[in-house]
Amino acid sequence: MKTANSAKRLLVLAKPILLRLAFFQLLVLVVLGWSSRCKANDIYIAQTAQGNGTGTDCADAYSSTFFNTSGNWGSGASQIGPGTTVHICGTFNGGSAANLLTIQGSGTSGSPVALLFEAGAVVQAMYCASAGCINLNGKSYITIDGGIACGETSKWTVTPCNGTIQNTGVGSTGLTCIAGPCSTISGSVQSVGIGSGSGSPSHIEVRNLHLTLYKRNASDLSDSGMQTYGIGFFGGSMVQGLVVHNMIFNGMAKSVLASLGSGSGTLTDYEVYNSSFSDQCWAMGVGTDAPSMNVTKLLFHDNEVSNWENWAPANTSGNVCHTNGTMWFNGDGSTVHAGTGFIGDTSSGIYDNYLHGDLTGSDAKSSPSGMLSCQDNCINVPVFNNIVVSTCTGTSPSRSCGGNIYFNGAGGGGQQVYNNTLVAPAGSCVVVTGSTAPVVVKNNIFVGCGDTIEIRPNCPSCVLADNNDGFNVPNSSWVVNNSAGSGQFISLSTWRSSYGQDAHSSIGNPNLDANYKLQSGSAAISLGANLTGMGIPALNRDLSGMARPSSGPWDAAAYQYSSSSSGNPPNSPTNLLATVE
Repeated sequence: MKTANSAKRLLVLAKPILLRLAFFQLLVLVVLGWSSRCKANDIYIAQTAQGNGTGTDCADAYSSTFFNTSGNWGSGASQIGPGTTVHICGTFNGGSAANLLTIQGSGTSGSPVALLFEAGAVVQAMYCASAGCINLNGKSYITIDGGIACGETSKWTVTPCNGTIQNTGVGSTGLTCIAGPCSTISGSVQSVGIGSGSGSPSHIEVRNLHLTLYKRNASDLSDSGMQTYGIGFFGGSMVQGLVVHNMIFNGMAKSVLASLGSGSGTLTDYEVYNSSFSDQCWAMGVGTDAPSMNVTKLLFHDNEVSNWENWAPANTSGNVCHTNGTMWFNGDGSTVHAGTGFIGDTSSGIYDNYLHGDLTGSDAKSSPSGMLSCQDNCINVPVFNNIVVSTCTGTSPSRSCGGNIYFNGAGGGGQQVYNNTLVAPAGSCVVVTGSTAPVVVKNNIFVGCGDTIEIRPNCPSCVLADNNDGFNVPNSSWVVNNSAGSGQFISLSTWRSSYGQDAHSSIGNPNLDANYKLQSGSAAISLGANLTGMGIPALNRDLSGMARPSSGPWDAAAYQYSSSSSGNPPNSPTNLLATVE
């Protein structure tokens, strides 16, 4: 009996130890299992092997051959795979049509493969190949990161970037490039900073990089450099899910371009934000020529775009480049599609941007569209909280300034133009062409425009306008209704009495300060309709992030009036990842 009792006591004492042992074993198994699923290693590469060539740091980096060899990609501890950060060390140099880094495998959701530029890292070539100096190669869940936050880190101040991708030797004849006298490349030659030579990549994020690809001057009337793209996808490379942010783009024809070919179905999730664009033809282009392809959830916000001067001038045969800020389009726009073939939707949005300059480059032969442009079967896109300042005077013979906001093409309509501040000494502030559903224009400021809205063709019912402030806009041509190429100029009084439009609008002085904010006494204060019920969260705050009233009138402007902030520099951006829902 005594022996049995002793055994029981020993068992009681052992139980906690056994339980702790079991828990420890379980913890080890969990950790090992987690580790096997979420490999997170760091590998360092340089163009040529450094030190011991072990890839453990920049001093001992692998060569780029290691990165470009498919056998070094996988789930092994020394391989590149989901969760791996590949550190880019030093300068990678290439010649003509160079492809320096080709991604050989995909990451996974939550564990992308990341390329991280170390301090001062540069990927450059005489000019990059059409597949890109960095070739995504159809792979998915990839992040390319310049290393430190840069671009438009505050409105509207540009922070320099650490990582750089650049062409060193191409530009207009007579200019000096990084590698010496520039060599011209014709418009038939594609050069892409980041692209995909094949396949259809998805879930790509590019951030914190400075891209510059072509040095052009305004006297160059050729098509030279017209296929230089900072980030570009074409034809078969139908990217799905592309996020680009905190970037600097300057010196290239198109900064971000997804040319999506002629497939079918729906492509979605393209977002560009907090970036600086200058010296380009287009900032963000997304397009297709497919009557059965839809492109949805396009977002362009918190960006600054300027300086088209080197890309706008045209030769005697016509324009070289239709200059724009955004250029979203379905190239099959000659046809009105029944529920397919559209670009944009209510989940898309163009908002909180600052665009300024002259789309024409002072050239009468140039052919701009608009600073914010959505064309050809473009539908239901909200455009709000933007400041768009055109400096084009339109004084040269036959010189068209383009619109501050431009919607064009068959099958489009339903766009919503809310709370923008639009300034132009000439031309149309909003252009509406070929709409099959009314475009709503509310709560905007128009300053000095030749007309607030131009409508093509004869279709006054294609616009629903109200609660706008048009200052120094000629009353006799408040709206231009174009029919068969001849303009019908409609005064504000006729626009109201005959068409029931702009009944609550004003012609008073908005009293803008140097930062386009409302000052005391502005006619735009409390002029706007309350749009809280539109269900667009980012619209319920202004360009600075200030909340608009949940009840009562809004101000008709990109910035809501505040006696404490008027006259101060623009505020830092807030809710940078906000999307239009």
